[in-house]
Amino acid sequence: MPADANYPAMKLLQLAVGELQAGRIAEAEAGFQKVLAHEPANGLALHQVGLIAYKRGDGAAARGLLERAVAAEPTNLAVLTSYGVMLHEMSQPREALEAFLRALAVDSAQAEIWNAAGICFQEIAQPVKAMEFYLRALTLQPEYPEALNNMGVVLTQEGDNDAAIEHFRSALALQQGYPDCYSNLGVALRNRFEYAEAIAAFREGFRLRPDRADLAGALGEALSLIYDDEAEAMLRRGVELQPGDPEKHWNLALELLKQGNYAAGWQEYEWRWKRTRDQTPLPAFTQPYWRNEAGQEIAGKTILLHAEQGFGDTLQFLRYVSMVRGLGAQVVLEVQPELKRLVEVYARQKDGVTVIATGEARPAFDWHIPLMSLPPAFATTLENIPAPVRLLPAVTEARRGDKALRVGLAWAGNRAHARDRERTVPWEALLPLFDVPGCEWVSLQVGGTGAEQAWMEQPLLSDFLDTARVIDTLDVVLCVDSAVAHLAASLGARTWILLPYVADWRWMRPGDSKSPWYPQARLFRQKKLPAGEAQAELWKPVIEDVEKALIALREALLWD
Repeated sequence: MPADANYPAMKLLQLAVGELQAGRIAEAEAGFQKVLAHEPANGLALHQVGLIAYKRGDGAAARGLLERAVAAEPTNLAVLTSYGVMLHEMSQPREALEAFLRALAVDSAQAEIWNAAGICFQEIAQPVKAMEFYLRALTLQPEYPEALNNMGVVLTQEGDNDAAIEHFRSALALQQGYPDCYSNLGVALRNRFEYAEAIAAFREGFRLRPDRADLAGALGEALSLIYDDEAEAMLRRGVELQPGDPEKHWNLALELLKQGNYAAGWQEYEWRWKRTRDQTPLPAFTQPYWRNEAGQEIAGKTILLHAEQGFGDTLQFLRYVSMVRGLGAQVVLEVQPELKRLVEVYARQKDGVTVIATGEARPAFDWHIPLMSLPPAFATTLENIPAPVRLLPAVTEARRGDKALRVGLAWAGNRAHARDRERTVPWEALLPLFDVPGCEWVSLQVGGTGAEQAWMEQPLLSDFLDTARVIDTLDVVLCVDSAVAHLAASLGARTWILLPYVADWRWMRPGDSKSPWYPQARLFRQKKLPAGEAQAELWKPVIEDVEKALIALREALLWD
């Protein structure tokens, strides 16, 4: 025995390891503690006591013990790996990555550690490095389902759904019972508009793990997108499994609103303020949140109504301003800067309404409520939706006679919108419309591609007031689901809205040619569930219907 060896510690370590191997955890922990009493820097004992503490749920103690283990055994692969895994599970990806990189410096032939480091790179928003590390893992171990799946995830996030699907299917060929991989495959297929195949993948993931809230939620969300009757039950299952997750409540809200079940839908919609994805946080006001509940009388008080989402959402819910005024309150209406001039014109037609733009100083107020929380405050149902408000003074419609039909066109929405690829109509799909005789085309599109300049008038549109004034000169507005649709319909213009098969909740379900929010608007909807076709092909029959409608409208106005 070497002269400097700590014989008691070595003997106690052997005994403690034996207890651990026999599954006697409490006895093993006591044994490792005895080792540390003789040799406080014994890395193997610190490692095992740290792991036991972590499994017991004492993360702080575990981290301290493993840090000491790493200091004592800086080149011990097992210690470094355990430390990295623990830090990753404690949501510390940068610190975990450092541990994994140190482990790879000790032994670069470990595919599992390359994969673990790749996950950390992905979580700290370095997708290129993540792919590099996944590739190293797959070079060392080509049949590695986890690395194939992880590579697929980062490819999906980078927009390469085709390559992602190949990786997911390769992983599933190696490990068929892999629920996360089925779910990830479903996401990539959905991104490619292959809804039926996406749902089959989500369904298989949920079949494998029916106790998983994320898998129930993914399946429920996909079913909701295609209006499947099973959607609500599956979404409720996700909420039941994870009742505190705002995303589960949000997706359930969208399904209920789509069904017209507003009583339950608005209640679930309030969960949006707890979301961390695609949601601006609720401003931190000292004034109380008004919900029109008992004891919240606002007569003689000032209330702030503030915009929260897109331009179209603001325009849609301005109809509630008069109802708030009807309760005797003075209103401060905060809207996006691009809407301010238009809404000021509306406010000048009303007493007691002050308009400010987001970011401007707010006057004093007593209560506040976001615009999209006004429907539940007024117990809105399908039967009592208030009428939209005309933001400009009414104009007299001139007799058309034999003049050309003036058609306003907005074919694209905000590119940042989550579903913009579906709601935007490709330019080539619109070209047949320009052959309809007797039409003058006017662009309502801000930031077009330039291809439209040869086909239509290009008015200068600096904000929504300019757009509203142009709309008042048109015979019909043809637009996708964007702010232009809400503006035109609110102005009372003849509004034709082009909708993809997978449409927003406010347009209800397939078969509906009208919206309860804009009864005078006409909906032209895709009738076929997408199965991976090009968007231009999906829009072709819709555009054919619009062509017929334009011809019929032209004839009707000629003989009016």
